[in-house]
Formats: sequence, C-alpha cells, structure tokens
Amino acid sequence: MATNFEKTLTSQFSGYQSRAEITNTDPSYMIDGSKNILVDWQGSLVSRKGNSIQGDTGSTGNGVRGGYTWRTSRGDVYVLRRHGTKLEVRLSETVGGVTTYSWLAISSSLVDCSTQVVSEFATVWDDTNKIDKLIFPSFEEGIIEWSGALIEVDSVTANTITKSGTRTFGSHGFPATGTIVINGTTYTYTGGADTTTLTGVTPDPTVAPVAAGDMGHSAIVTTNSAPPTHPWDSTFTIDFVGVFRNQLYVGNKNSRVAYASDALDYLNFSSSTAVGGARKFVLDDTCAGFMATKDSMLIFGQTNMVMIIRFTVSADQTKELMQIDRLETGSQGGIITPSAKIRIKNAVMYVTNEKTLDTIEFVANIADEQTLPISDIVKRDFDSFDFTDATIVYWDRIIVVCIPLSNTLMMYDVARKIWHAPISFANTTIGSASVDENGDLIGHDYFKNESYQLFTGRNDNGQAFDTIAVFAYNNFGSRFGIKSLYKYAQDGYISSNGELTRVLDYNFMGQTQSISKSFSGGSRFAFQVTDESSFGKTPLGSRTLSGEPSDPTLDERRFRYIDNVLPVQFYELLVTYKMIGVVDGFWRLVAHGGNVTLTSSEPNNITTT
Repeated sequence: MATNFEKTLTSQFSGYQSRAEITNTDPSYMIDGSKNILVDWQGSLVSRKGNSIQGDTGSTGNGVRGGYTWRTSRGDVYVLRRHGTKLEVRLSETVGGVTTYSWLAISSSLVDCSTQVVSEFATVWDDTNKIDKLIFPSFEEGIIEWSGALIEVDSVTANTITKSGTRTFGSHGFPATGTIVINGTTYTYTGGADTTTLTGVTPDPTVAPVAAGDMGHSAIVTTNSAPPTHPWDSTFTIDFVGVFRNQLYVGNKNSRVAYASDALDYLNFSSSTAVGGARKFVLDDTCAGFMATKDSMLIFGQTNMVMIIRFTVSADQTKELMQIDRLETGSQGGIITPSAKIRIKNAVMYVTNEKTLDTIEFVANIADEQTLPISDIVKRDFDSFDFTDATIVYWDRIIVVCIPLSNTLMMYDVARKIWHAPISFANTTIGSASVDENGDLIGHDYFKNESYQLFTGRNDNGQAFDTIAVFAYNNFGSRFGIKSLYKYAQDGYISSNGELTRVLDYNFMGQTQSISKSFSGGSRFAFQVTDESSFGKTPLGSRTLSGEPSDPTLDERRFRYIDNVLPVQFYELLVTYKMIGVVDGFWRLVAHGGNVTLTSSEPNNITTT
C-alpha cells in the first residue's frame, strides 16, 4: 500500500446512499447521519444554502395544503397557496432594489382544506371568454374556478375604478361586464373592460374607501349543475382534478367512479361518444388523482394500480372509444398519497405503497410503458419516512420530494443520477413547493401559513442549521489488513466565521478510538480568495444550491490543512465532517485522506478446533 496521500485521497464524491452495508460501500458516498450536504457540479461536497421568508409570519395549525405556480395565457405568473379556507396569491413590491412579499386572499370562504388531501391544480381553456382558468378541488359537489384577473388600483370616483399601468382590464381577464373584488367588497361594473377604467361601478368605491395601491381581483366561481350536466350527487365531492385535451377530469377519494368533461365545455359532463365527448369511468381501484402524459391521462389507484386511458377514433372521425387499461405495477403499485407524483418530460414519477419512487416511462415505439424504481439506493430512508401528504416538485434538473411528517426533503439529481443527503430546515417544515417566475423554489410550511424562498443565503431565515457529512467506512483496499496513519489532510473552502469539525472513528463505531479536530475559518491555515474567477464553478444553465457565494472573493477562505494524528492501528476508518450551530457558516470539501500504510501486524483470527 502506498504511503503518500495521493493514493488514499477521496476527491470525487458520489452522493448519498443508505441501502448498502456501511462497511462494504464505496467511501466516496455519504451515508446515514449525513444531512444538509450537497454534491456540487464539480464533484465537491458543499453545505446547502438557507431560506428566507416571503410575507408575514404565519400561525400554527394553519398549514399550507397545496402550492402552485400558474403561468397564464395572458403572460401573468402567479404563485399560489391554499390553507384553511383561503386561496392566496403572492404579491411583490420592489423599492430601492429590495423586494418584499405579501399574500392576498382571493377567497376566504372555501371549504377548509386542513383535513383534506393536498390540493392539486389544473388549468383549462374557456373558449367563450378566450382565457385560461384555474381549477382546483372544491371538496364539495361543485366545480370551483378562478379566472386569474388581478390588478392594482390607481384611483376611484363614485362610479369608476381606474387601474395602474397601460393594460386594459380585459387583458387581465375581466369580462365586458361583471364584478371586481377589492378589500373583500364586491363591486359590479357595466363597461370599460376594454380600457383602463371600469364604468358604471356600484356600490360607490369611495365610501369604503378604495385607495390607490389596493388590489382588485375577479371572484372565485363555484358551478353546481343538475344531471346530466353534472351526473353525480352530493356525496361525490371533488377531491381531485386534472386536464388532458382540455377535458376536465374530476374524482373523489372514496369513489371508484371518475368523470371527464366535454373538450369544448369543461363544465359539461353529459356523456357522449363524440370525439372529445364527456365520459364516466368505472375504475378497478379507488381514485387517488390524475396525471396527464404526452398522449393520455393516468388515473392513480389508492392500493395497487395505475390506470391509463387509451383513445381510439372511429374511421369516420365522428366517434371515440375511451378505454381504461391497467399498467403493469406490483401488488402495492398504487400511489402512497395522492400528491406524491410529478410528470417530467416523457416520464411520470410517483411514490408507491411499497415506499419506492418509481418512474413510468413512455418510450416511443414501445407499446408497454416501462416502470423503473430510482429510490433503491436510499431504501432505508424511504422505508422510515411517513409519506402522508408528501409532494414532488421538479426544479433545476432536481426532483425534490417534500416529506412533511418526517420533516425532510429528498433530492434526486436527474442529470447525474445521484441522491443528495437529506435536507431539513431549522425553521420550517416544507410540505409543498413550486417554482416561481424567477426560477426560485418557493416552499410552503405544512404546519403554518408561511412560505419561503428555499436555497438562498446562508441561514434559515436568521437561524443556524447543522451540516454533516458522514462517509462510508474506508478499508483502503484491504478489508482484513491492519492499517495505520499519522497525518490527515483536507482541502477545501470555509467561511471566515466557520468552525469545521472532523471526526476519525477507528474501526466500527469508533470502538478502537474516536478523535475529533476542529478547523477555524479565521485560522492561519485558511486564506482569503483574491484571484479565483467564479466562471466554471457553476455550469451554464444551472444554479448552485450550496452556501458558497456567487462571488468567490466574498467571505470564502481556501484551506489546505494537514495535521498530525495519534497513530492508531485499525481495519477501517469512518470519517465525519460537520459544522454545528454557526449562523452564516459555509464549507466545501474538495478532498480528504490520510497517509495510510499497511502494518505488519497480524489480524485477529477466530478459529475452532
């Protein structure tokens, strides 16, 4: 065995795993006990970034049960969240280069969602008004929608309302005549939608009064229709919605029946055999939601199946057969919780009742869909999680699985096919998330009506968070050989206030000896970066999720430190790096290793006579 560091250094890190036996795993992997550590695009280990609250502090017991970013056909982008009886939209204001956020209630009288399934959202095209509309679960019999019309008031008179900006009210989604809600009061108007001033407004908006800077929006509308337009009764509450080919699909969490609307009228469910006609489906499993694919609609079952709707058009193009087939899934192949699913390109990913993250791939020119698990390498973690109300979001080539009842985010890098170490935030339990118009990940608290920009800054909204990297046991190529070392080296970057601790556990669980050593960002072994260019540190088209600064000259200190350690004979070595309780602390590990040599000592033998 070589005696120099270069043969024993770990300088490329493979991510995180929890399946294999920890003494029989590649030591470039992090293992159980690691948290809040990422593998950057250079292959180094880096402490994650923090979070920052958007809006006011919320109240416990009023957790968010669904978040969504709606990119409307009019070019508006809305970050939405649902909690309690409210649907809220995020507002922003930038003054002097500083952006602040608040949340406006579009409705405060919805069915309380706190004990319901997590709300999922869909959009349909309203061909009458020539706008798209937002659909989400009503948790009652009717279909609920919002047109997305939202403006800022500039001025009012006794019977007019003028908006800010040059866009007309109609371009925001307001119809020619109708209503606008401001500060909870509903005002009717008779004209002006094709201008920036509504006319014929009643009641008098100066009485309330309505002031410049107030926000006005269209009301949420609930539609209840008698059969056959809505062929269900009051026991069929709408818990799930989905849209494919502009047909609105609705389902109930206690029913094996689902419905699809007419493609030309999303509120009409009168059954028809015409192409794009409304249909009723009788399922082989209780409904657990929908997911549109490139060519069809998936219907998830609660127990053991995923179903797909296949379409066949008659030769004369006047009729259409819509047939439900079952995909080839296992006995526990149903979805574990309705919101734990996502579509990414030609694949759908979801968490099964077996607690695996499975991929259903729709491969061109292959008749049967391909089902592949991608969570096997982190099986022990997945087996331990409570996936109730878990959600999945895709962000910057990463699948983010939000597991609120285990207070964990699991992150899978699709491009590199690696898992990062589990993520937990010090100040919030993220239950759902969406990506806003800036490409930022906005997370919503499961227990409070609070929302945060995730992976920004170096603290969790002012709080410190712990970062720990535990590497698999390293036997340096000789499982039964007795080794020794007297120097250990580490190479990387650290913030000036950082205090990084390294722990060397000799033999299993440190039974021979455990030695700790701390390194300070303010020591003489860490020096300020002054001439390193940031170009190349993050690949083009990708953002860094780590705590390293975008400008490397700002509080990033380089260290290359070799220290003497007490010579101890060992079979295997467990190495841990951690930074505990440091606000704004950051570290990045590029390489580490010891001057390991194989000794002449004989291993202990267990023999029988």
